Amino acid sequence: MKTLLQKSVFDIDTSAKAVIIYEKGWFESFESAPVYKLERIVKIIGKDAVDDFARISVPASKRSLVRKVTGETYNLENGEIVKQSVEKADLIKEKITANTRVTKFALPGVKTGSVVHYVYQIDNTGYGLPSWDFQNSYPTLYSEYEINIPTILKYSSVSNTSVPFKEVTRQRSLEDCNACLYNSANGNLGRQTSIWVRRNIPAFRTEPFMSADANYLERVKPTVTSLEYPGYQFLLDNWEHATENVYYKNDESCGQVFKGNAFLLDPVNQIIAGKNGDLEKAKAIYAFVRDHITLKEESFNDYKALSDISEVYKRKEGNSEGINLLLIAMLRKASLEAEPVVLATRASERLHSFIVDINAIDYMIGIVKIGGQDYVLDASDKYMPFGTLPLSCYNGYCRIVSKKPDAVELHPDGLTDKTTTIVSLAPVKDKLLLKVEQKLGNVSGTLLRNELKEDTAKLKEKIQKGLSKLSTPLQLKQYSVNSLKNADLPLVIRYEAELPWNADKDLVYLDPYFDKLCEQNPFTLTTRKFPIELGYLSDNKYVFNFQVPEGYEVDDYPKSSVLKLSQEGLMQLKNTLVYDAENKTFSINCHFNQKTTVYTADNYNQVRTFYDNVIAEQKKKIVLKKNTPAQVH
Repeated sequence: MKTLLQKSVFDIDTSAKAVIIYEKGWFESFESAPVYKLERIVKIIGKDAVDDFARISVPASKRSLVRKVTGETYNLENGEIVKQSVEKADLIKEKITANTRVTKFALPGVKTGSVVHYVYQIDNTGYGLPSWDFQNSYPTLYSEYEINIPTILKYSSVSNTSVPFKEVTRQRSLEDCNACLYNSANGNLGRQTSIWVRRNIPAFRTEPFMSADANYLERVKPTVTSLEYPGYQFLLDNWEHATENVYYKNDESCGQVFKGNAFLLDPVNQIIAGKNGDLEKAKAIYAFVRDHITLKEESFNDYKALSDISEVYKRKEGNSEGINLLLIAMLRKASLEAEPVVLATRASERLHSFIVDINAIDYMIGIVKIGGQDYVLDASDKYMPFGTLPLSCYNGYCRIVSKKPDAVELHPDGLTDKTTTIVSLAPVKDKLLLKVEQKLGNVSGTLLRNELKEDTAKLKEKIQKGLSKLSTPLQLKQYSVNSLKNADLPLVIRYEAELPWNADKDLVYLDPYFDKLCEQNPFTLTTRKFPIELGYLSDNKYVFNFQVPEGYEVDDYPKSSVLKLSQEGLMQLKNTLVYDAENKTFSINCHFNQKTTVYTADNYNQVRTFYDNVIAEQKKKIVLKKNTPAQVH
């Protein structure tokens, strides 16, 4: 211990602010409730890591019990080891959500140079086998995970590590391996054990534009697949059974929408009265729920009421689950083919078609089939158009909950945001008048509506801020916005601004890109390890028309160009610039579009260079030259 307390630099990462020296997780499930235990030893090197280990939080379900908490902090003072321990009185238990509790405890005396050691146990961990993260935000010298379960339970595991696991036949072989797996089974005792060991694991670094960390962390994910007795096999974990038991048959969840729900008959008939066709009916019901039911944040005492569709309808408020279940129930009452869909948002690990993980599901939406086409719906967002979802929902594999369960893929590649900006600049007396009309796509329109919250003063500030970034000073004169409160119509912004015009200058430099694709390169890292994952496809068009003032001509201007990312044009910017000297007009037709939202780490430098080139292209200016007397006609 003294040697460890004295050490301040580790070869695994000489700049690390802390190093996890040892950690182990145990999971056991026999005749009693399943139990999970964790032990960890950490060396604190820099003050930035002190807060991360001075207070420990242990989340667990409301049915679980966190106990056997112990913790010690070791410091070296005047050459002697001083130990301080966690007291039972230091434990704090709090409710986080209706289904989640957290136990917190503080390790005393943690500071730069400390070594901390803590252990805790969670009884009744609930559904399935816990996964284990070998990788943390700090480098780890040793990480081990052990599960002990009955032999009648069969499971499979999926691991994601930079070093593949080597299966060994002796437990002793784990003592000197870098990545090993040991399996053993005792038929007489009816027990089986699996132990995974990893050594010298680098710290995990989150990068911009990537999905949940769990998709990339070095980890192992064991999943029970069946229960087997001699001559008998019962499949436990497939999505059909899981969604049926957890959602379809659950009258406090999706099961509600498959009931009679007679209280909705009259309201639904009133909403769809006079509507022609199923699509019109669906849109009317969606608009009613979205516009009349308010999203309310969950509290500990009213979770059930906020997710019970009869209460949600009566109170005109609910959580996202309750609102969307009410929507689905009303669509079904109108004889439409609507079902709930459960998914893991981008903040969670992606769901896999072959690995059941109910715990990863954290959101519910609706889907309705009309004329052979599926429309995805989320009525909990006041500014969400029919047929679209929050960006967080586009995270791959999802499960449809129904009597005949099915799956659906929600991938960002299926979501395109089309924005068109038309700009004109023309002389008016002693000024240049700028007119801008911007029609936003579904994604950018929804994001802006949520940002503004129907406050047009915020829009004015946003426009003025954009004008202030231009190289030429412009004064906003007027602005307007259409459909700010109506999410079912395109959001259209119009504004006019004036640029003082001095006809005495021999040369004038004008910025023709009043709406740039980006001001700064969003990809600032010099290197990248993980793929780039964007939230949607962009399809942006920019049209600029400029009437050259009398007494001037265009002396220089950017030339037409095409910028491509790869031969396939995974990203492309096409700039067409035309100067008509006879009519003294100048125009730009700029089109940016993408073919995919995912770019490999190998493409990173190309993506970064592409954006550098786009920024450089849109920084180019028009140069106006004053006519000499001989040129004036």
